[in-house]
Amino acid sequence: MTDARLPVIDADGHVTEPPTVWTEYVEEAYRGRAPRLALDEHGHPCQVVGDQIAMRDALLLTLGPERRFSGYTPRAGGFDPAARLADLDSEGIDVAVLYPSIGLYFSDVDDAKLQAA
Repeated sequence: MTDARLPVIDADGHVTEPPTVWTEYVEEAYRGRAPRLALDEHGHPCQVVGDQIAMRDALLLTLGPERRFSGYTPRAGGFDPAARLADLDSEGIDVAVLYPSIGLYFSDVDDAKLQAA
């Protein structure tokens, strides 16, 4: 007998980039201008592109005023493929389509050379 169960698909999964994604993985010559995490005027985590705030209190960066983003501990399944597969198995999900999280705001970078870096 065959398994007649339809596959379960997560059509909107997200990779959790590390908070240091722009400072550690961008070419050194561009790091000073790369998007970065900071605290806004209320002490909430935000992403800054150039001198503009691109993202406030979004995704897993929303920690509240009493916490800093240095205390942010993402789930391993957000960035480790083996842990992601274990998470999917535990939830009965067969397939996941993954999108960036912080990387969704990459389009806010106007400089083509910085984007390529």
